[in-house]
Amino acid sequence: MVKQNASSECLVGCVCPSGMIIDDVGNCVLVKDCSCERNGISYAGGDTITVDCNQCVCNEAKWICTTEKCPAVCKMYGDGHYVTFDEHRYLFDGKCAYTVVQDYCGESRTNGTFQIITENEECGTTGATCSRSVKIFLKKYNLEVQLKDGKYKIIPLEGKTPRPNKLVVESVGLYRVFEMAEGITVMWDGRTSIFIKLSKEWSGKVCGLCANFNGDVLDDLSTRAGMPVTSALDFGNSWKMFDDCPDITEERDPCTKNIYRQVWAERKCSIIQGDTFKDCHKEVYHIPYYEACVRDSCACDSGGDCECLCTAIAAYAAACNEVGVCLRWRTPELCPVFCDYYNKPDQCVWHYNPCGTMPSTCNNLYKAKFQQPPLLEGCYPTCPDSAPYLDENSMTCVPLSSCSCYIGDKVVLPGTLVFFPETCSEW
Repeated sequence: MVKQNASSECLVGCVCPSGMIIDDVGNCVLVKDCSCERNGISYAGGDTITVDCNQCVCNEAKWICTTEKCPAVCKMYGDGHYVTFDEHRYLFDGKCAYTVVQDYCGESRTNGTFQIITENEECGTTGATCSRSVKIFLKKYNLEVQLKDGKYKIIPLEGKTPRPNKLVVESVGLYRVFEMAEGITVMWDGRTSIFIKLSKEWSGKVCGLCANFNGDVLDDLSTRAGMPVTSALDFGNSWKMFDDCPDITEERDPCTKNIYRQVWAERKCSIIQGDTFKDCHKEVYHIPYYEACVRDSCACDSGGDCECLCTAIAAYAAACNEVGVCLRWRTPELCPVFCDYYNKPDQCVWHYNPCGTMPSTCNNLYKAKFQQPPLLEGCYPTCPDSAPYLDENSMTCVPLSSCSCYIGDKVVLPGTLVFFPETCSEW
C-alpha cells in the first residue's frame, strides 16, 4: 500500500470558502465584515460607535477611531484620592485649603478667570482627611459658589454685580451639576466627591491638584512654582492656600491603625472585584478603586462608615459610566437609594437609574444648556406627556402652566403676583 502525503489527506469539519473566515458567532464572512467587540457587545463590520468625542468604525475586526482632543474629567473623592485630567492617580490627604484647578497659571498667573478650592478636614481618628467644602470662584462673572453639607450658595464676588445667565445649576440624580458657559462643569455629590469636566479648549491652560490637562501624564506633578516633582506630598503641599497650614510629611495607612476594620473593609469592597462589575473591568482598571475603597472604609471609624464605603464604590461606578458601561450595583442591603420617598400616594413615578439624565425642569426651562448632560446615577422621574416638566420645588411632574417660577434662587409659586419696584410693573 502506498502511503499518501499528509498534504493530500482530507480533514473532517466545516471550512469557509476561499477569501472568507469564521466570525465570533460561527458564520463565514469576508475579512472586511469581521465583527468588533466593545463592552461585551458585538458590532458588525462597518458599524460606528462614539467613544468620548471620537467616532470609531469597525473595520476588519479592529476599531478605527478619529483622534480629536476630547473633554477631560478630574476626580477628587473620599480620603484624598485624586485622578488628574490626564489620568494620573495619586493620594494626598492634606488638612488645609488647596487649589484644585485654576487658570491662574504661567503667563496668566495674575489675570485668570476661575479657581476651584477644596477645604479638607479630618474624617476619622486616624488622621485621614476628606473634602468637606468646596468654593468655586468665577471672576469673569463676579460669582462665588459655596458647596457644603449637601447645599450650595451663590453669592456676588467681592460685592460686585454678578453677570446673569452664565451659570446653570441642575439636580441630576444624586448630584448637583454646575455648568459654566466656558466649558467648565462641576459635579458634586453633596459629600466628598467632586468631578470637574473641562472642554478641550482648556488643554494646557490650567494648573492645581488636577494638573495641567496637556495630554502628558509624566508632568502632572508640577508644583505651584512650575517645578516637576516625583512626590505626591511635595506636589500637594505646594498647592495649599495658607502658609500657616503644616505640610504633610507622610502618607498614612488607616488600616494599620484599624486592623480590626480591615477584614470588614476588604469584604465589603470586594464587590468592585466581583461579578457585579466584571463587564467594566476590561474598560476601567479596578484595583486602584478597590484599594481606595479598603483604605477609606478603614479610615471612617468615627461614624459615616457606610457613607465612606458607598462613596468609594460609587466612584468606580461613575468611572464605568464614563466609558459607557452602565451597571446596577446598589441593593436594599448595600448603599440603597430610596427613590420611593418622592412618590406621592398611589404613584410610581420616581425610580433609581444607574446612569440617567434629568428631564426638562421648570427651573431650567428657559436657561441655556452649555454642554451635553452627563450620565449620573440617582433618582429620576418618568414624566407623562400631560405633565412633562419636573418642578424641583415640589418634586412633581407638572404641565407648563403649573410650573413654579424663579427670581434668581428665590422660588415663586404658580399664581403668585410679584411686584418689581424698579420698573413699577407687576408679573
